[in-house]
Amino acid sequence: MSTAKHGKGSTPSKKPTALGYLVVKDFAPTKAKANFTSGKIKNRVVISGLIVKKSSMKTLEGRPKLVRKVLDRIAEAALRAERLGESIDLKIEIAPNKAEPKITSLPSSRVVPNDALAAAKERGEQYVASLMRDPEMLPGREFASLIGMSPETVNQRRKTGDLLGLEGATRGVRFPKWQITDNGQPLPGLKAIFSILDNDPWTVFRFLRQPHNELAGKTALEEMKAGHIEEVENAARNLKNGVFA
Repeated sequence: MSTAKHGKGSTPSKKPTALGYLVVKDFAPTKAKANFTSGKIKNRVVISGLIVKKSSMKTLEGRPKLVRKVLDRIAEAALRAERLGESIDLKIEIAPNKAEPKITSLPSSRVVPNDALAAAKERGEQYVASLMRDPEMLPGREFASLIGMSPETVNQRRKTGDLLGLEGATRGVRFPKWQITDNGQPLPGLKAIFSILDNDPWTVFRFLRQPHNELAGKTALEEMKAGHIEEVENAARNLKNGVFA
């Protein structure tokens, strides 16, 4: 994004020049070209017919990459809406620091309605509650006694990703008994899987219990207990990167 700077009595240039605000350049939204200019009106700045508060400009001046990316994605969404003939939902996540914004867009027809989201959330909560009542899901003290550790050590190793513990809404943290190997030790290689899958316990849980094509249809849990740690790590990376075998 180029910016331009106006002095008193000056006129905007058609070419982008180093300014204090936003872009000043020729832009053709239709077949006819339109010259967009910027300048001050009292405590506001006019940009392409838009009025921006001066206080807002102070924030945006320090984040030109953010402004450029957001404006580019808005333009892309507008063009996509015209081509599809339907509205586009644009989600913009702004970080508290100067990291680039996360922007996602999709046609409104593909957005899940609020009532469907609520129903899905309720089903998810019911599933978690049912799972946490499973006899295989042990409280920390009981799980600790099975592997010869103190409850404090178990909790600490859960935080570092060496043990899998799932937290429910009402029953606290529960540890799947199946992560204990036949020799009574914690599942080997679990910390690496946590690291690959962004240290999310529920993602790790699902990954371990599901069969994977790249593991010949076996679950990651089965393969880890068989000592095929590297193969499981590769399957986790494929999942993280969206690669499906």
